[in-house]
Amino acid sequence: MLDRILSFDLWQTSVTDMVSVIQYSYPDMELAPRCHFRLLSLYVERMKVGRKHTTIRMKHGAIDYPSGRCLPLVSVERLDIQSGPNVGQLLVGRVLIKPFSMLTDLDAARDGFSSHEELVGALSDIYGLWMPHEPVTIYEAVLCSK
Repeated sequence: MLDRILSFDLWQTSVTDMVSVIQYSYPDMELAPRCHFRLLSLYVERMKVGRKHTTIRMKHGAIDYPSGRCLPLVSVERLDIQSGPNVGQLLVGRVLIKPFSMLTDLDAARDGFSSHEELVGALSDIYGLWMPHEPVTIYEAVLCSK
């Protein structure tokens, strides 16, 4: 069970070192490497105009983490679409791992939402029901051109 926040500045530490800390902190949790990001086109546009600075990812029973610092970004029109055009790369600068119950209004604002409730609603639409102690990974990233 996740009971605290892990924070990593990938400008200062390597992905390998980050993974080692996660494994040490939560030896019983599965780790799920992320090789790309898939975002609804609406959220891609929010990122392009600077209204969205993070993306929040969840995987039941596992901790989502970046496989590298710069990952492809795919834009989709609907959640049931698995592939779409590559619209650039996301350069990950910071990673926060925390329990779902610790999401805040600030997390919502940085992710382009007006409130914690709106964020939780959007995450529920995407991921379904989530337990308070389950991990979420917040990626602070900048969109780089193709």
